[in-house]
Amino acid sequence: SVPTNGHIKIGLDVAGMGRAATVVIERNENKVEMPESHKKTDHMEIAGIAHNKHGTIFGDAIGEGAGVISRLVEMGDDVIAVKGSESAEGLKDLTGERKFANMRAYLMWAIRDALDPKLGGSLALPPDDELIQELTEPTFNIRSNGSIIIEEKDEIKKRISRSPDKADALSFTFYPEQIPAAMASFDPQPELRRRRW
Repeated sequence: SVPTNGHIKIGLDVAGMGRAATVVIERNENKVEMPESHKKTDHMEIAGIAHNKHGTIFGDAIGEGAGVISRLVEMGDDVIAVKGSESAEGLKDLTGERKFANMRAYLMWAIRDALDPKLGGSLALPPDDELIQELTEPTFNIRSNGSIIIEEKDEIKKRISRSPDKADALSFTFYPEQIPAAMASFDPQPELRRRRW
């Protein structure tokens, strides 16, 4: 891929050969491009599609995405591995008041903040009805310790009859590139779990 100034972020949610679609979505600062959906596409083909994009690739490092991430690293791409289940210790929302139960909750809330004009949000979404539905469908709860947890994907799937792949791919582009000190100290092996691949 051609090096860029680092503003273009590419979210990659890999589905493999199953019923769900692999989604590639680009965000250039506050402008989100139309998501690309690729159904029943093998891992090497997905790696090739992502490799031909220009920017930093944020990909799901668990399950189907792990092999694609490894291949992109081999090809020399700028890749950041995202794990929705990892700790979000030390991360706060834009108000500095809310904390999150895991990375998935933080990432979904980051989209919410980026859309909120009261917080200076100016995120421009593409006219994609599925993406809008996937972003507005999830609910959240606040745990006893005050951290926010987003509804499980399986519950969302029951209501919309598909996996929220487009919302997931977009959320990956909000993954923090700077690690809070509290998060690094909380993680017993930060160099293994949070390294830039």
